[in-house]
Amino acid sequence: MLLQADNKNGKVTVEDIKKCLIEENHIEEDQIAIATGTQKDLEGIDLFQQDNKICYVITIQALAEGWDCSMAYVFCSVRNVTSSKQTEQFLGRVLRMPYAKRRVIEELNRAYAHSSSTGMAQAEAQLSDQLIEMGFEELEVATFLKQQDANQGDLFNPNHSSTGQKKIAVVPFRLEVTEIPDTKHLTQDDQNKITVSEVEGRKVVSISGQVSEDIIKTITKVSIDDKAKKKRNVYIHNNSIIATQSPSANGVSFTELPRLAVVY
Repeated sequence: MLLQADNKNGKVTVEDIKKCLIEENHIEEDQIAIATGTQKDLEGIDLFQQDNKICYVITIQALAEGWDCSMAYVFCSVRNVTSSKQTEQFLGRVLRMPYAKRRVIEELNRAYAHSSSTGMAQAEAQLSDQLIEMGFEELEVATFLKQQDANQGDLFNPNHSSTGQKKIAVVPFRLEVTEIPDTKHLTQDDQNKITVSEVEGRKVVSISGQVSEDIIKTITKVSIDDKAKKKRNVYIHNNSIIATQSPSANGVSFTELPRLAVVY
């Protein structure tokens, strides 16, 4: 796990993160290394060695300066990074996934990025566009890149249901708008799906669940995104939800049952 801290005079410093790891998440101190301009805990250490204990590396600027840690699968940043280029670089640090092979547990088949910056969501959207330009199908990209709900549980103790299965968080579809949309003509169900918030001075509409034709027509009037891009993103969002649901939830019924062969 790579953790990016604020500068010395920032809100969340290297010391704050290390204290949080040890005191609140009960991480052993010898599993933590600091790689900054003044502290170089990784000098002379081979992270690829089987007996290496380091699992958490705290940095400040090292990630943006070309420093390499190819074994990283999780990236966390408490900095408010607004540069799209930088956020793409940070995401790239955990997308390499060396020695990766398909695992039975789906959570182990992914790399993870956690950020307190709104710029990360914008970079994720740009990364989607780049993958599509490279030849990937839109639904493939929707499967590859999944945005998680920030309220789904804590980083070291994921939220589980009473059955022991991890809950699937459905992330709302978000659009930046110029003004609050008029939703009076929508059905009550569609109105309940829509919330409007303000993020860094910008108005953002969040739509939970599948986005209906009536909703998108209403939002289009005040949305800043171009029509083609919005239509494609809605298509990906709706199909991503369908992919997480059971056949019965999607209205599919059994038409026939397989025959069973019993040997006496």
